[in-house]
Amino acid sequence: MPQVFGKVGRAQPTTVVSDTAQVQQRVTGYGDLITTQLGDNHSALADEGSYFKAVSTPATAIAGGVYSTFVATTPLISITNNGTVGGKRIFIDYIRLITTAIGTGPVNTQCAVVIDTATRTYSGGTNFTPVNVNSDSSTASICGATGFRFGAVTTSAVGSPRLIARHNFKIASAPVIGDMYSMDFGEHMSGAASLTGTTATVFPASVGPVAIGGGHSFYFYLWHTTISAAPSFEFEIAWWER
Repeated sequence: MPQVFGKVGRAQPTTVVSDTAQVQQRVTGYGDLITTQLGDNHSALADEGSYFKAVSTPATAIAGGVYSTFVATTPLISITNNGTVGGKRIFIDYIRLITTAIGTGPVNTQCAVVIDTATRTYSGGTNFTPVNVNSDSSTASICGATGFRFGAVTTSAVGSPRLIARHNFKIASAPVIGDMYSMDFGEHMSGAASLTGTTATVFPASVGPVAIGGGHSFYFYLWHTTISAAPSFEFEIAWWER
């Protein structure tokens, strides 16, 4: 009888760059054949050491910029894949922003998401080193210590940007301390009961998936149509790398 043999590999193996290369089947320690459910199986991604998060220190707010419109060189969040071309990609899972200070005069909370194949330089904002959610894994993010930045970020000139998402979180009213803006990439969920109001609310958004290749970057923009002093946020952002 023919038999299929594989190599036990609970940890993520070395990436095979070539599409035509032959590799041995990967199996668990129990001999189960490992298959990949693209875009959803987060527990399996965490188990192999591929899932990462960047989280701000609790009760420590970070000021954004005074942004009254979309400006391509002033994102609130920048994520750079510092890996090699053709290597691992970054797949954003979700972004959560908790409003801790509303600034002065903001109305209409809007956002956009852009990816860029060019390498930009940065100033402003705060760098955070992403962490692996698997306590048994020593695999570090391909962002490194400089690839994730949050706050009043300024970048160099754009290269080859692609606008991939556009959303209104809140309209015709000012933000409220405690408002949470939640953007999921690839999930499908209903929106908030109302996009206005004076009570702290969770404002969800569902957008499609995004993949960031080696040497490429991701930018999340947030602005208010009238504002004269910066708002502040805490944040949690998650992604996987394969």
